[in-house]
Amino acid sequence: MPVTVTAGSATIIALSDTEQPYDAAAVYPEVTAAQWEPYRALLSDDGKVLLNFGCYVVQADGRTVLIDTGWGPGFKGQLLEELRAAGVDAGSIDTVMFTHLHGDHIGWNLDEGGQPRFPGARYLLPEADWQHYRAQPELPALFRSQCLPLEALGVLELVSGERRLSPSLTIVPAPGHTPGHMGLAAVSGGERAFILGDAAISPADAIETQWANRFDWDSTIARQTRERLLADLEQGGALIAASHFPRPGLGRLTSVDGRRMWQPL
Repeated sequence: MPVTVTAGSATIIALSDTEQPYDAAAVYPEVTAAQWEPYRALLSDDGKVLLNFGCYVVQADGRTVLIDTGWGPGFKGQLLEELRAAGVDAGSIDTVMFTHLHGDHIGWNLDEGGQPRFPGARYLLPEADWQHYRAQPELPALFRSQCLPLEALGVLELVSGERRLSPSLTIVPAPGHTPGHMGLAAVSGGERAFILGDAAISPADAIETQWANRFDWDSTIARQTRERLLADLEQGGALIAASHFPRPGLGRLTSVDGRRMWQPL
């Protein structure tokens, strides 16, 4: 079920399209079993890490922004049901923003007739991701079916660099997981929330920021972004909304006896 929280004047609704277990050794191929030991609670008995495929609605300054659209119907996604349960009508969404353009973040963009599933929205895509995937000799299937048509439909808007959406909402570049990966900061009333996307995949690599995962486009840039961004969010006590952390993916990074900890809501 959706979970709703507030940060300053912003309302953040955590939604889950689906959950899937992945072999931890495949997600983090360079991480040993001994390194995983402090994080055994995140693993099943057979060494799998359960990844949530989360999306978020942010309501602030009269705007309703949907961040990412999950795997979609081909993976039995539940995003539309989650939106209904949260009382959010698809027609009320004025902006769909993508942290990046991996298939598990773009799956509900268009309806069965090839029209925008969120008919009143502009679709904001990272420009560097758009260029990167457009240049592939073979386009990823969901990019081809769920992103490319947005251009001809006239609802596509490419974003690069920092971009103010409203007085309290700002798109922030966070590259590495993909070339144009980005997050969303919501700052108002002395409080800060940040939609993290895939800058970290699980609470483990939010703490062990040097861990590389196989999904990152450039592991060096991703690690640098992870270390810088998460240190800033920890220091500021920001509310974090992460795509793949255990649902609802909401929490804060804190320090206990000099060691970083993930404190879920």
